[in-house]
Amino acid sequence: KSNHKLFILFYTILKEENQDGYKIVKDFGRLLVERKSNKKRKNNNFQTYNAIGRYTKSIIPLIKERAYLVTDLWDLMDYFFQAPISYENASKNWKEETPELMQKVIVELNNIEDFTSQNIETLLKEWMTTNEIGMGKVMQPLRLSLVGALKGPHLFDIIEMIGKEESIKRIEKAIQTL
Repeated sequence: KSNHKLFILFYTILKEENQDGYKIVKDFGRLLVERKSNKKRKNNNFQTYNAIGRYTKSIIPLIKERAYLVTDLWDLMDYFFQAPISYENASKNWKEETPELMQKVIVELNNIEDFTSQNIETLLKEWMTTNEIGMGKVMQPLRLSLVGALKGPHLFDIIEMIGKEESIKRIEKAIQTL
């Protein structure tokens, strides 16, 4: 199905079957509208729906291959709308040196101006190579910080989609929590 048709089905099913998820998506749409206008104001449902639509339609191509049913979409994309509230297998993927490494990742993310998936990937991998840091020591804890589990599409697509500010907030939360 087209991304638009999947979005319509997703939004309808979410509204009917998952009230918590529906509220999160709707609130997130309002936040997108507020961010774009740079002021708090009452926004109408049309603006919120369009903001949700554009954002969700850009996520659907990243995850639709993993979904068997439209009802699976929320479980595959909830982390695009909300920060993790728990972390799966944290003890396996969060080591003693991880908080220090994640602080360094935050510094690197802050220094990136062209915040695109490809650029983020190139610069972080260059930083890891230059500092002789293994991919697993950074990538798994980074994904855990952002998603709450070792799942999802390409990590750098997730970082681009949720944005620099939200990525940094999630990493800081993981450092404090884990």
